[in-house]
Amino acid sequence: MNRLTVFTPTYNRAYIINRLIDSLLNQTVFSFSWLVIDDGSSDNTEELFAAFQKKKIPFDFRYLKTKNGGKQRAINWAVSMIDTEYTFIVDSDDYLVPDAIEKVLNWINNKEIDNHFAGVSGVKGIDINTPVGNKKLLFAEDYVDATNLERKKYGLELDMAEVYKTDILRKHPFEVYENETFVPEATVWDLIALEGYKLRWHRDIIYICEYLEDGLTNKSWELLKNNPVGYAKLFNLQLITNEKRKRKTCIQMVCSLILAHRWDLIFKSNAPVMALLCTPAAFVLSLKRKEQFKKYVK
Repeated sequence: MNRLTVFTPTYNRAYIINRLIDSLLNQTVFSFSWLVIDDGSSDNTEELFAAFQKKKIPFDFRYLKTKNGGKQRAINWAVSMIDTEYTFIVDSDDYLVPDAIEKVLNWINNKEIDNHFAGVSGVKGIDINTPVGNKKLLFAEDYVDATNLERKKYGLELDMAEVYKTDILRKHPFEVYENETFVPEATVWDLIALEGYKLRWHRDIIYICEYLEDGLTNKSWELLKNNPVGYAKLFNLQLITNEKRKRKTCIQMVCSLILAHRWDLIFKSNAPVMALLCTPAAFVLSLKRKEQFKKYVK
């Protein structure tokens, strides 16, 4: 029985997703399932996968299409139906190195990965030798055990390729908000860390990514404008996880709620008194944000 599902949410990536398809077909082992959720693509993604399904595929494969609702809704739906022990989220504009699945399976089959662990992780790279951001890991061993909140301590602030236990993801769905399609993934990863769960972080590069002009990273201003409650959720969580920058984080949170016209959520935050005190500064920041949106969002 497969222990691992590779899950890929995709939206209008027909022009590039063949890189990922080829990388999965060229894995050294095929003991995994691949689930693709098409988040309402308007290109020829559906036709591409219809043709793919007619081929001889060496692993279990499912393709499902839904109306556009954003990556986090797609993750929630996927996790609700995945029946393997582990879930590996691989974006449709990225791909895996040939032995990525073999390494992940070796890592999760280690008996040391017990109930104290939420999963395992490798590193994302721009190529097989260079981590994204070209940063250095601050540990000499092959791996280190740490929570998501301890990443700075070990130089793990670079992009990582996390593989989470499916039942833990199922217990921590992304909160999604009306008229918004994005929630920062740290809102879930940090909640899992707050419960004490660790990951075993390996130094191997297993996942190759390229930040495209239409990718999430280069759309940060647009995401911030269109998903203010989602970002407020992240800032609210950081009021617990980052004491050193609590006031600045609180200003950012209230600013996002002002932009969203969700004053009610200020009183439900993790620091309601501080949030009220930060409101004047947050209002000034909201005016600045509106000017930045005019400048950076097309």
